[in-house]
Amino acid sequence: MKPRSRLNPNAITLTKYDSIPTDILGLNSFYELGYARSLLHRRLSEEKITNPNELVDLYNRLLLDREFQAIFTKQGDINSHWILRLASAQSPETENAFIQNETKLFQIRYLRTTKEDRDNYMKDNGIEFEQLSEEHFRQLIGFLQFYPVYGQGNAKIPLQPHREDYYKVPWEQCPHLIEARKVLLFKGDAYVHTDYLVTPLAHDFEVGMRELSKRALNIYERIPLYDARLIDPLRAMVRRPQTALAGSDVPRMLTNETIEVLAPNSFPPCMLNLYLAMRTKHHLKYTGRVHFQLFLKGCQMNLEECLAFFRSEFSQSVGDNKFDREYAYGIRYNYGLEGKRQNWQPKNCNAIIRSLPGGDETHGCPFTFMDKKTLDGFLREGCCLTEKDGSNDIEDIMGHVFNDDNRRDCHLACSAYFRAKHDNTDPFAITPIESPNQYYSESLKYNIRKQKKKDEEEKAKNEKEAAEKTSGEIKPTVGV
Repeated sequence: MKPRSRLNPNAITLTKYDSIPTDILGLNSFYELGYARSLLHRRLSEEKITNPNELVDLYNRLLLDREFQAIFTKQGDINSHWILRLASAQSPETENAFIQNETKLFQIRYLRTTKEDRDNYMKDNGIEFEQLSEEHFRQLIGFLQFYPVYGQGNAKIPLQPHREDYYKVPWEQCPHLIEARKVLLFKGDAYVHTDYLVTPLAHDFEVGMRELSKRALNIYERIPLYDARLIDPLRAMVRRPQTALAGSDVPRMLTNETIEVLAPNSFPPCMLNLYLAMRTKHHLKYTGRVHFQLFLKGCQMNLEECLAFFRSEFSQSVGDNKFDREYAYGIRYNYGLEGKRQNWQPKNCNAIIRSLPGGDETHGCPFTFMDKKTLDGFLREGCCLTEKDGSNDIEDIMGHVFNDDNRRDCHLACSAYFRAKHDNTDPFAITPIESPNQYYSESLKYNIRKQKKKDEEEKAKNEKEAAEKTSGEIKPTVGV
Protein backbone atom coordinates (compact mmCIF):
# COMPACT_ATOMS: atom_id res chain seq x y z
CA MET A 1 0.00 0.00 0.00
CA LYS A 2 2.40 2.62 -1.26
CA PRO A 3 1.64 6.19 -0.14
CA ARG A 4 0.98 8.71 -2.86
CA SER A 5 3.70 11.24 -3.46
CA ARG A 6 2.93 14.91 -3.11
CA LEU A 7 5.56 15.87 -5.67
CA ASN A 8 2.99 15.63 -8.48
CA PRO A 9 0.93 18.87 -8.43
CA ASN A 10 -1.79 17.13 -10.45
CA ALA A 11 -2.17 14.26 -7.96
CA ILE A 12 -5.48 13.78 -6.14
CA THR A 13 -5.50 15.12 -2.60
CA LEU A 14 -7.94 14.47 0.25
CA THR A 15 -10.75 16.99 0.00
CA LYS A 16 -14.31 17.60 1.18
CA TYR A 17 -15.36 18.92 -2.27
CA ASP A 18 -16.95 21.95 -0.61
CA SER A 19 -16.10 24.34 -3.47
CA ILE A 20 -18.06 24.13 -6.73
CA PRO A 21 -15.70 23.94 -9.74
CA THR A 22 -15.91 26.67 -12.41
CA ASP A 23 -14.24 24.86 -15.32
CA ILE A 24 -15.87 25.16 -18.76
CA LEU A 25 -16.55 21.68 -20.19
CA GLY A 26 -17.95 20.45 -23.48
CA LEU A 27 -21.08 18.29 -23.34
CA ASN A 28 -19.14 15.13 -24.21
CA SER A 29 -16.51 15.78 -21.54
CA PHE A 30 -19.25 16.54 -19.03
CA TYR A 31 -20.94 13.20 -19.66
CA GLU A 32 -17.72 11.17 -19.85
CA LEU A 33 -16.46 12.50 -16.50
CA GLY A 34 -19.77 11.84 -14.75
CA TYR A 35 -20.17 8.40 -16.27
CA ALA A 36 -16.60 7.40 -15.35
CA ARG A 37 -17.26 8.45 -11.74
CA SER A 38 -20.49 6.45 -11.73
CA LEU A 39 -18.63 3.42 -13.10
CA LEU A 40 -15.96 3.80 -10.42
CA HIS A 41 -18.67 3.76 -7.74
CA ARG A 42 -20.12 0.63 -9.26
CA ARG A 43 -16.77 -1.15 -9.37
CA LEU A 44 -16.04 -0.32 -5.73
CA SER A 45 -19.49 -1.36 -4.49
CA GLU A 46 -19.73 -4.60 -6.49
CA GLU A 47 -16.40 -6.03 -5.37
CA LYS A 48 -16.76 -8.50 -2.50
CA ILE A 49 -13.86 -7.05 -0.51
CA THR A 50 -13.80 -5.92 3.12
CA ASN A 51 -10.09 -6.09 3.96
CA PRO A 52 -8.63 -2.53 3.88
CA ASN A 53 -5.41 -3.60 2.18
CA GLU A 54 -7.30 -5.49 -0.53
CA LEU A 55 -9.53 -2.46 -1.14
CA VAL A 56 -6.46 -0.30 -1.62
CA ASP A 57 -4.99 -2.91 -3.97
CA LEU A 58 -8.23 -2.81 -5.99
CA TYR A 59 -8.04 0.99 -6.15
CA ASN A 60 -4.40 0.80 -7.29
CA ARG A 61 -5.44 -1.53 -10.11
CA LEU A 62 -8.23 0.84 -11.12
CA LEU A 63 -5.66 3.63 -11.34
CA LEU A 64 -4.16 1.78 -14.30
CA ASP A 65 -7.53 1.30 -16.03
CA ARG A 66 -7.89 3.60 -19.05
CA GLU A 67 -11.61 4.04 -18.32
CA PHE A 68 -10.76 6.11 -15.24
CA GLN A 69 -7.73 8.10 -16.40
CA ALA A 70 -9.72 11.32 -16.85
CA ILE A 71 -10.99 11.31 -13.25
CA PHE A 72 -7.72 10.30 -11.60
CA THR A 73 -6.30 13.79 -11.83
CA LYS A 74 -6.85 16.52 -9.27
CA GLN A 75 -9.25 18.60 -11.38
CA GLY A 76 -10.84 15.59 -13.05
CA ASP A 77 -11.58 14.19 -9.59
CA ILE A 78 -13.26 17.41 -8.46
CA ASN A 79 -15.24 17.91 -11.68
CA SER A 80 -16.44 14.30 -11.87
CA HIS A 81 -17.47 14.39 -8.19
CA TRP A 82 -19.69 17.41 -8.70
CA ILE A 83 -21.15 16.16 -11.98
CA LEU A 84 -22.21 12.87 -10.39
CA ARG A 85 -23.34 14.74 -7.26
CA LEU A 86 -25.76 16.75 -9.43
CA ALA A 87 -26.95 13.57 -11.15
CA SER A 88 -27.49 11.90 -7.78
CA ALA A 89 -29.58 14.80 -6.45
CA GLN A 90 -32.55 13.45 -8.41
CA SER A 91 -33.83 11.35 -5.50
CA PRO A 92 -33.00 10.49 -1.86
CA GLU A 93 -32.08 6.97 -2.96
CA THR A 94 -29.47 7.99 -5.54
CA GLU A 95 -28.18 10.69 -3.17
CA ASN A 96 -27.67 8.17 -0.33
CA ALA A 97 -25.88 5.76 -2.67
CA PHE A 98 -23.63 8.58 -3.89
CA ILE A 99 -22.68 9.62 -0.35
CA GLN A 100 -21.95 6.05 0.73
CA ASN A 101 -19.70 5.43 -2.27
CA GLU A 102 -17.87 8.75 -1.89
CA THR A 103 -17.27 8.02 1.79
CA LYS A 104 -15.84 4.63 0.88
CA LEU A 105 -13.61 6.29 -1.72
CA PHE A 106 -12.44 8.79 0.91
CA GLN A 107 -11.53 5.94 3.28
CA ILE A 108 -9.47 4.17 0.61
CA ARG A 109 -7.63 7.35 -0.36
CA TYR A 110 -6.93 8.16 3.27
CA LEU A 111 -5.26 4.78 3.71
CA ARG A 112 -3.06 5.49 0.66
CA THR A 113 -1.86 8.88 1.82
CA THR A 114 1.20 9.89 3.77
CA LYS A 115 0.97 11.20 7.30
CA GLU A 116 1.86 14.66 5.96
CA ASP A 117 -1.14 14.56 3.61
CA ARG A 118 -3.42 13.52 6.46
CA ASP A 119 -2.19 16.32 8.71
CA ASN A 120 -2.60 18.87 5.90
CA TYR A 121 -6.16 17.69 5.26
CA MET A 122 -7.08 18.11 8.92
CA LYS A 123 -5.42 21.52 9.07
CA ASP A 124 -7.13 22.73 5.87
CA ASN A 125 -10.54 21.66 7.17
CA GLY A 126 -10.17 22.95 10.73
CA ILE A 127 -10.13 19.48 12.28
CA GLU A 128 -8.13 19.89 15.46
CA PHE A 129 -7.00 16.52 16.77
CA GLU A 130 -4.15 17.18 19.18
CA GLN A 131 -0.91 15.25 18.71
CA LEU A 132 0.63 13.86 21.87
CA SER A 133 3.53 15.66 23.52
CA GLU A 134 6.62 13.67 24.53
CA GLU A 135 5.66 13.85 28.20
CA HIS A 136 2.04 12.82 27.55
CA PHE A 137 3.17 9.95 25.32
CA ARG A 138 5.54 8.62 27.99
CA GLN A 139 2.65 8.61 30.49
CA LEU A 140 0.41 6.61 28.17
CA ILE A 141 2.78 4.27 26.31
CA GLY A 142 2.26 1.50 28.85
CA PHE A 143 -1.50 1.64 28.18
CA LEU A 144 -1.20 2.07 24.40
CA GLN A 145 0.59 -1.25 24.10
CA PHE A 146 -2.67 -2.95 25.08
CA TYR A 147 -4.28 -1.52 21.90
CA PRO A 148 -1.98 -2.88 19.17
CA VAL A 149 -1.93 -1.60 15.59
CA TYR A 150 -0.75 -4.01 12.90
CA GLY A 151 1.27 -3.24 9.79
CA GLN A 152 0.32 -3.68 6.16
CA GLY A 153 -0.37 -7.03 4.54
CA ASN A 154 -0.98 -10.07 6.72
CA ALA A 155 1.51 -9.10 9.42
CA LYS A 156 0.64 -10.46 12.85
CA ILE A 157 3.32 -8.51 14.72
CA PRO A 158 2.01 -5.23 16.17
CA LEU A 159 3.75 -1.97 15.36
CA GLN A 160 5.76 -0.26 18.06
CA PRO A 161 3.92 2.84 19.38
CA HIS A 162 5.45 6.13 18.17
CA ARG A 163 4.42 9.49 19.59
CA GLU A 164 3.86 11.16 16.22
CA ASP A 165 1.31 8.47 15.22
CA TYR A 166 -1.20 9.17 18.02
CA TYR A 167 -3.87 11.85 18.35
CA LYS A 168 -6.18 12.86 21.17
CA VAL A 169 -9.77 12.73 19.91
CA PRO A 170 -12.99 13.54 21.83
CA TRP A 171 -14.53 10.19 22.71
CA GLU A 172 -17.93 11.06 21.22
CA GLN A 173 -16.34 11.31 17.76
CA CYS A 174 -15.20 7.69 17.68
CA PRO A 175 -17.73 5.51 19.56
CA HIS A 176 -17.26 2.62 17.11
CA LEU A 177 -13.50 2.49 17.75
CA ILE A 178 -14.11 2.50 21.50
CA GLU A 179 -16.74 -0.21 21.20
CA ALA A 180 -14.36 -2.34 19.10
CA ARG A 181 -11.60 -1.74 21.71
CA LYS A 182 -9.21 -0.36 19.13
CA VAL A 183 -8.32 2.82 21.03
CA LEU A 184 -7.33 3.83 24.54
CA LEU A 185 -10.03 5.77 26.41
CA PHE A 186 -8.50 7.88 29.17
CA LYS A 187 -10.10 10.76 31.11
CA GLY A 188 -12.79 11.43 28.51
CA ASP A 189 -10.50 11.38 25.47
CA ALA A 190 -9.67 8.64 22.98
CA TYR A 191 -6.07 8.17 21.88
CA VAL A 192 -6.24 7.14 18.24
CA HIS A 193 -3.52 5.82 15.93
CA THR A 194 -3.28 7.66 12.59
CA ASP A 195 -4.50 4.56 10.69
CA TYR A 196 -7.68 4.47 12.80
CA LEU A 197 -8.36 8.19 12.36
CA VAL A 198 -10.05 7.18 9.11
CA THR A 199 -13.18 6.31 11.15
CA PRO A 200 -13.93 9.75 12.71
CA LEU A 201 -12.65 11.54 9.59
CA ALA A 202 -14.88 9.45 7.30
CA HIS A 203 -17.86 10.25 9.54
CA ASP A 204 -16.99 13.96 9.36
CA PHE A 205 -16.67 13.64 5.57
CA GLU A 206 -20.10 12.00 5.30
CA VAL A 207 -21.70 14.69 7.44
CA GLY A 208 -20.18 17.31 5.12
CA MET A 209 -21.57 15.49 2.09
CA ARG A 210 -25.07 15.55 3.53
CA GLU A 211 -24.82 19.23 4.41
CA LEU A 212 -24.07 19.97 0.74
CA SER A 213 -27.03 17.92 -0.50
CA LYS A 214 -29.52 20.79 -0.48
CA ARG A 215 -27.05 22.97 -2.38
CA ALA A 216 -26.64 20.31 -5.06
CA LEU A 217 -30.41 19.83 -5.33
CA ASN A 218 -30.95 23.57 -5.82
CA ILE A 219 -28.41 23.58 -8.66
CA TYR A 220 -29.95 20.48 -10.25
CA GLU A 221 -33.45 22.01 -10.19
CA ARG A 222 -32.17 25.14 -11.97
CA ILE A 223 -30.34 23.26 -14.74
CA PRO A 224 -33.30 23.38 -17.20
CA LEU A 225 -33.15 27.18 -17.01
CA TYR A 226 -29.55 27.20 -18.23
CA ASP A 227 -29.05 24.19 -20.50
CA ALA A 228 -31.74 21.54 -20.77
CA ARG A 229 -29.34 19.34 -22.78
CA LEU A 230 -27.71 18.32 -19.49
CA ILE A 231 -30.83 16.69 -18.05
CA ASP A 232 -30.79 13.42 -20.05
CA PRO A 233 -27.04 12.79 -19.53
CA LEU A 234 -27.43 13.40 -15.79
CA ARG A 235 -30.35 11.00 -15.57
CA ALA A 236 -28.44 8.36 -17.53
CA MET A 237 -25.49 8.48 -15.13
CA VAL A 238 -27.49 7.09 -12.21
CA ARG A 239 -30.02 4.99 -14.08
CA ARG A 240 -30.30 1.49 -12.66
CA PRO A 241 -32.52 -1.46 -13.61
CA GLN A 242 -35.57 -1.55 -11.34
CA THR A 243 -36.55 -5.17 -11.90
CA ALA A 244 -35.22 -8.46 -10.65
CA LEU A 245 -32.23 -10.01 -12.38
CA ALA A 246 -33.13 -12.34 -15.20
CA GLY A 247 -33.68 -15.78 -13.75
CA SER A 248 -32.99 -14.50 -10.24
CA ASP A 249 -35.00 -15.12 -7.10
CA VAL A 250 -33.59 -12.00 -5.40
CA PRO A 251 -35.68 -8.85 -6.04
CA ARG A 252 -33.83 -5.55 -6.46
CA MET A 253 -36.87 -3.41 -5.74
CA LEU A 254 -38.53 -3.21 -2.31
CA THR A 255 -42.30 -3.21 -2.83
CA ASN A 256 -45.45 -4.28 -1.03
CA GLU A 257 -45.02 -7.65 -2.74
CA THR A 258 -41.26 -8.23 -2.42
CA ILE A 259 -40.95 -7.13 1.22
CA GLU A 260 -42.05 -10.60 2.33
CA VAL A 261 -38.94 -12.03 0.64
CA LEU A 262 -36.49 -9.25 1.46
CA ALA A 263 -37.37 -8.62 5.12
CA PRO A 264 -36.23 -11.96 6.63
CA ASN A 265 -33.13 -12.08 4.44
CA SER A 266 -31.91 -8.48 4.32
CA PHE A 267 -33.47 -6.43 7.15
CA PRO A 268 -31.30 -5.79 10.23
CA PRO A 269 -32.70 -7.05 13.56
CA CYS A 270 -34.17 -3.65 14.57
CA MET A 271 -36.21 -3.33 11.37
CA LEU A 272 -37.06 -7.02 11.18
CA ASN A 273 -38.49 -6.70 14.70
CA LEU A 274 -40.73 -3.83 13.54
CA TYR A 275 -41.74 -5.76 10.43
CA LEU A 276 -42.68 -8.86 12.44
CA ALA A 277 -44.58 -6.78 15.00
CA MET A 278 -46.53 -5.07 12.24
CA ARG A 279 -47.37 -8.39 10.62
CA THR A 280 -48.54 -9.78 13.97
CA LYS A 281 -50.34 -6.79 15.52
CA HIS A 282 -51.26 -5.01 12.25
CA HIS A 283 -50.18 -1.80 13.96
CA LEU A 284 -47.13 0.12 15.20
CA LYS A 285 -46.84 2.93 17.73
CA TYR A 286 -45.75 6.39 16.55
CA THR A 287 -41.96 6.12 16.98
CA GLY A 288 -41.91 2.66 15.44
CA ARG A 289 -43.87 3.95 12.44
CA VAL A 290 -41.45 6.84 11.92
CA HIS A 291 -38.35 4.63 12.18
CA PHE A 292 -39.80 1.96 9.89
CA GLN A 293 -41.20 4.33 7.26
CA LEU A 294 -37.95 6.28 6.97
CA PHE A 295 -36.05 3.00 6.71
CA LEU A 296 -38.31 1.80 3.89
CA LYS A 297 -37.94 5.16 2.18
CA GLY A 298 -34.14 4.82 2.39
CA CYS A 299 -34.44 1.30 0.91
CA GLN A 300 -36.00 2.87 -2.21
CA MET A 301 -39.58 1.80 -1.49
CA ASN A 302 -41.60 4.52 -3.18
CA LEU A 303 -44.49 6.35 -1.52
CA GLU A 304 -47.24 4.43 -3.31
CA GLU A 305 -45.80 1.06 -2.28
CA CYS A 306 -45.26 2.22 1.31
CA LEU A 307 -48.86 3.43 1.56
CA ALA A 308 -50.10 0.15 0.08
CA PHE A 309 -48.00 -1.90 2.52
CA PHE A 310 -49.11 0.02 5.63
CA ARG A 311 -52.75 0.12 4.47
CA SER A 312 -52.77 -3.67 3.92
CA GLU A 313 -51.68 -4.21 7.55
CA PHE A 314 -53.33 -1.32 9.44
CA SER A 315 -56.70 -1.82 7.75
CA GLN A 316 -56.93 -5.16 9.55
CA SER A 317 -56.87 -3.39 12.93
CA VAL A 318 -58.27 0.13 12.35
CA GLY A 319 -60.06 -0.11 8.99
CA ASP A 320 -59.42 1.73 5.71
CA ASN A 321 -61.23 4.96 6.66
CA LYS A 322 -59.33 5.49 9.89
CA PHE A 323 -56.06 4.64 8.16
CA ASP A 324 -56.70 7.30 5.49
CA ARG A 325 -57.73 9.88 8.12
CA GLU A 326 -55.05 9.31 10.77
CA TYR A 327 -52.07 7.42 9.34
CA ALA A 328 -51.66 8.14 5.61
CA TYR A 329 -50.70 11.77 6.30
CA GLY A 330 -47.76 10.66 8.50
CA ILE A 331 -46.37 8.48 5.70
CA ARG A 332 -46.62 11.33 3.16
CA TYR A 333 -45.00 13.63 5.76
CA ASN A 334 -42.07 11.27 6.25
CA TYR A 335 -41.64 11.15 2.47
CA GLY A 336 -41.42 14.96 2.38
CA LEU A 337 -44.79 15.61 0.72
CA GLU A 338 -46.68 17.16 3.65
CA GLY A 339 -46.00 19.70 6.39
CA LYS A 340 -42.49 21.16 6.11
CA ARG A 341 -41.92 19.09 2.95
CA GLN A 342 -38.46 18.27 4.26
CA ASN A 343 -36.33 15.41 2.98
CA TRP A 344 -36.27 13.46 6.25
CA GLN A 345 -33.36 11.02 6.51
CA PRO A 346 -33.55 7.47 7.89
CA LYS A 347 -32.41 7.07 11.49
CA ASN A 348 -28.85 5.87 12.04
CA CYS A 349 -27.76 3.18 14.50
CA ASN A 350 -26.86 5.59 17.29
CA ALA A 351 -30.29 7.24 17.16
CA ILE A 352 -32.05 3.86 17.22
CA ILE A 353 -29.86 2.56 20.07
CA ARG A 354 -30.70 5.64 22.16
CA SER A 355 -34.44 5.29 21.45
CA LEU A 356 -35.65 2.81 24.06
CA PRO A 357 -39.21 1.43 23.78
CA GLY A 358 -41.73 1.57 26.57
CA GLY A 359 -44.96 -0.29 27.23
CA ASP A 360 -46.10 -2.09 24.09
CA GLU A 361 -43.76 -0.15 21.78
CA THR A 362 -41.50 -2.12 19.43
CA HIS A 363 -38.88 0.34 18.14
CA GLY A 364 -35.22 0.49 19.13
CA CYS A 365 -32.27 -1.89 18.86
CA PRO A 366 -33.14 -5.39 20.17
CA PHE A 367 -29.57 -5.73 21.45
CA THR A 368 -30.13 -2.83 23.89
CA PHE A 369 -33.44 -3.69 25.54
CA MET A 370 -34.21 -7.40 25.17
CA ASP A 371 -33.33 -9.67 28.07
CA LYS A 372 -31.41 -12.88 27.46
CA LYS A 373 -34.42 -15.16 27.11
CA THR A 374 -36.34 -12.76 24.87
CA LEU A 375 -33.35 -12.11 22.60
CA ASP A 376 -32.60 -15.83 22.28
CA GLY A 377 -36.19 -16.48 21.25
CA PHE A 378 -36.17 -13.56 18.81
CA LEU A 379 -32.98 -14.79 17.11
CA ARG A 380 -34.27 -18.37 16.83
CA GLU A 381 -37.90 -17.78 15.92
CA GLY A 382 -38.07 -14.26 14.48
CA CYS A 383 -34.71 -14.26 12.69
CA CYS A 384 -34.75 -18.01 11.91
CA LEU A 385 -31.21 -18.62 13.21
CA THR A 386 -30.42 -22.18 14.21
CA GLU A 387 -27.38 -23.93 15.63
CA LYS A 388 -26.65 -26.39 12.87
CA ASP A 389 -23.54 -28.11 11.56
CA GLY A 390 -21.61 -27.10 14.67
CA SER A 391 -22.42 -23.42 14.14
CA ASN A 392 -22.35 -21.15 17.19
CA ASP A 393 -23.86 -18.06 15.53
CA ILE A 394 -26.39 -17.41 18.29
CA GLU A 395 -23.76 -17.85 20.98
CA ASP A 396 -21.46 -15.44 19.11
CA ILE A 397 -24.19 -12.78 18.89
CA MET A 398 -25.29 -13.22 22.49
CA GLY A 399 -21.67 -13.00 23.64
CA HIS A 400 -21.46 -9.40 22.41
CA VAL A 401 -24.66 -8.48 24.28
CA PHE A 402 -24.29 -10.36 27.56
CA ASN A 403 -20.60 -10.28 28.43
CA ASP A 404 -18.46 -10.17 31.55
CA ASP A 405 -18.24 -6.38 31.72
CA ASN A 406 -22.05 -5.96 31.34
CA ARG A 407 -21.56 -3.85 28.23
CA ARG A 408 -23.92 -4.40 25.33
CA ASP A 409 -21.80 -4.10 22.18
CA CYS A 410 -24.68 -3.48 19.80
CA HIS A 411 -22.63 -2.76 16.67
CA LEU A 412 -20.51 -5.88 17.12
CA ALA A 413 -23.61 -7.98 17.78
CA CYS A 414 -25.20 -6.67 14.59
CA SER A 415 -22.05 -7.46 12.61
CA ALA A 416 -22.10 -10.98 14.04
CA TYR A 417 -25.76 -11.26 13.02
CA PHE A 418 -24.85 -10.18 9.46
CA ARG A 419 -22.16 -12.85 9.32
CA ALA A 420 -24.62 -15.47 10.52
CA LYS A 421 -27.09 -14.56 7.78
CA HIS A 422 -24.52 -14.16 4.97
CA ASP A 423 -22.15 -17.13 5.04
CA ASN A 424 -19.69 -15.48 7.43
CA THR A 425 -19.20 -12.44 5.16
CA ASP A 426 -18.38 -9.23 7.03
CA PRO A 427 -18.57 -5.96 5.05
CA PHE A 428 -18.11 -3.96 8.26
CA ALA A 429 -14.51 -4.92 8.93
CA ILE A 430 -13.17 -1.46 7.96
CA THR A 431 -15.76 0.66 9.73
CA PRO A 432 -18.66 -0.61 11.88
CA ILE A 433 -22.23 -0.57 10.66
CA GLU A 434 -23.71 2.93 10.98
CA SER A 435 -27.32 2.58 9.88
CA PRO A 436 -30.02 -0.02 9.16
CA ASN A 437 -30.06 1.12 5.53
CA GLN A 438 -26.34 0.42 5.22
CA TYR A 439 -27.00 -3.11 6.51
CA TYR A 440 -29.83 -3.58 4.01
CA SER A 441 -27.73 -2.30 1.11
CA GLU A 442 -24.80 -4.61 1.89
CA SER A 443 -27.12 -7.58 2.39
CA LEU A 444 -28.92 -6.96 -0.89
CA LYS A 445 -25.64 -6.67 -2.80
CA TYR A 446 -24.39 -9.91 -1.27
CA ASN A 447 -27.57 -11.85 -2.03
CA ILE A 448 -27.68 -10.58 -5.62
CA ARG A 449 -24.06 -11.61 -6.15
CA LYS A 450 -24.79 -15.01 -4.63
CA GLN A 451 -27.85 -15.51 -6.81
CA LYS A 452 -25.97 -14.35 -9.91
CA LYS A 453 -23.21 -16.90 -9.24
CA LYS A 454 -25.83 -19.61 -8.73
CA ASP A 455 -27.52 -18.67 -12.02
CA GLU A 456 -24.20 -18.75 -13.87
CA GLU A 457 -23.34 -22.17 -12.44
CA GLU A 458 -26.78 -23.48 -13.38
CA LYS A 459 -26.44 -22.06 -16.89
CA ALA A 460 -22.99 -23.65 -17.32
CA LYS A 461 -24.35 -26.98 -16.08
CA ASN A 462 -27.27 -26.87 -18.52
CA GLU A 463 -24.99 -25.94 -21.42
CA LYS A 464 -22.64 -28.81 -20.55
CA GLU A 465 -25.52 -31.29 -20.39
CA ALA A 466 -26.90 -30.00 -23.69
CA ALA A 467 -23.49 -30.35 -25.35
CA GLU A 468 -23.10 -33.90 -24.05
CA LYS A 469 -26.55 -34.80 -25.27
CA THR A 470 -25.86 -33.32 -28.70
CA SER A 471 -22.56 -35.14 -29.06
CA GLY A 472 -24.25 -38.43 -28.21
CA GLU A 473 -21.94 -39.16 -25.34
CA ILE A 474 -23.22 -41.53 -22.68
CA LYS A 475 -21.79 -40.88 -19.24
CA PRO A 476 -21.40 -43.84 -16.89
CA THR A 477 -23.52 -43.85 -13.77
CA VAL A 478 -21.50 -43.85 -10.58
CA GLY A 479 -23.01 -45.93 -7.80
CA VAL A 480 -23.05 -44.76 -4.21
